[in-house]
Amino acid sequence: MKTKLFTILLSLFWLNIYSQIDFQEHLIANLTWPADSYAADIDGDDDMDIVIASVFFINWYENIDGQGNFTERIITQIFNDDWGTTVCAKDIDGDNDIDVVSAHLTHISWHENIDGDGNFEEHIIAANIDGWIEAYIEDIDGDNDMDIISFANSENKIAWYENIDGHGNFNEHIISTHTNSPTGIYAEDIDGDLDMDIITSSLSFNGLTWFENSDGQGNFLEHDIPMSDGFARSVYAKDIDGDNDTDVLSSSNTAITWHENLDGQGNFVEHIITTEVTNSGAIYSEDMDNDGDNDVLFTSGEVLQSNQKIVWCENVDGQGNFVEHIIASNQGVPNSVYAKDLDKDNDIDIISTMIPESTPGKVAWYENLGALGMQDHFNTICQAFPNPTNGILYVETNLAVETIDVYNVSGQFLKSNSYKNTIDLTDLVNGIYLIKITDVKGRSSVKKVIKIE
Repeated sequence: MKTKLFTILLSLFWLNIYSQIDFQEHLIANLTWPADSYAADIDGDDDMDIVIASVFFINWYENIDGQGNFTERIITQIFNDDWGTTVCAKDIDGDNDIDVVSAHLTHISWHENIDGDGNFEEHIIAANIDGWIEAYIEDIDGDNDMDIISFANSENKIAWYENIDGHGNFNEHIISTHTNSPTGIYAEDIDGDLDMDIITSSLSFNGLTWFENSDGQGNFLEHDIPMSDGFARSVYAKDIDGDNDTDVLSSSNTAITWHENLDGQGNFVEHIITTEVTNSGAIYSEDMDNDGDNDVLFTSGEVLQSNQKIVWCENVDGQGNFVEHIIASNQGVPNSVYAKDLDKDNDIDIISTMIPESTPGKVAWYENLGALGMQDHFNTICQAFPNPTNGILYVETNLAVETIDVYNVSGQFLKSNSYKNTIDLTDLVNGIYLIKITDVKGRSSVKKVIKIE
């Protein structure tokens, strides 16, 4: 009985460790109708800056200290109701700095980072396009420069724009003109042949399609991806089940779904992650808890409803079984989500844009405060020594220690010390102990320590 109780307590303790991540919201800016977010090192100072598309501006926000404090910089001001709809950022002209691509209601532009410090000059890629447009950057034809893929919603058009000289001069190639009301686009190698395929979502009955890059040069064959709900609102792609091929993620009005790439060749089966959604929007994937598998992020909500939320779904077994965690709720309608390490603490933070009910929209980032757990990211900067120890245990982190808590292996709390880098274990009997170390930012790590005479 004691052994059974011990096993249950230990299992519950470790389950608790691996399922708790807290996020702290930080406001970056208030903007009228922000539409999309992206993160990249715009000024070459080795930290992540943020790029935002909105009704009146394409902006970038300089991470001035590498810790997530931001200053607004204008890339371009928008006139004539030609709203910014999406942004992304990579090196377009091959000069080893990060340029920005923006899509609008009538055109697509790339903004040349002329000095590598975040001063930009705009170049039109495509003009006189009709309707909501989204764009993404990837090398489609395998010539080691960045091309653009896009959809135009009102034209039902999927296209890619070939960077013909590697310096940002583009030529349009039409992929499809019969995708009914496309809503999302992404590029990844779906069939494992080392070239970039294209995945789209749309408001059609079968709302997901992948376009096979049949020759690696940007000539495509169209394939449907099974989707029971249809009417997909966004799409993303990543390896969800750890089998080294690319799976597909989608959001719809009624579900968040991952589509398992059964054979690595682009034959899919559908798995529902959650149906706790209404009017879902953006979807993204990243390893949020540093456990070596990819989790899922999504947004959901409607104006004047109580279902507005930003969510991360924890991939609890690395095989595509998920537990839902709410990051933020009922602050407005979130319409984009992206994830990068913004404060250089080796965990993944979240960026989102949001349209509140009656005030200007906002851009915010959500700091990943970490979990009570043995995550690799905090273990690399948090050490406890000597181990084994016969008395005083010393702790070393990159920030000040707030608490050191000691538990036995069944999860029972034994003792604590605050605002010191040491704790005395002399009074404990020989054995194995779990030492929870929490720094002043609220990040925690658990170390297994052996007490000896």
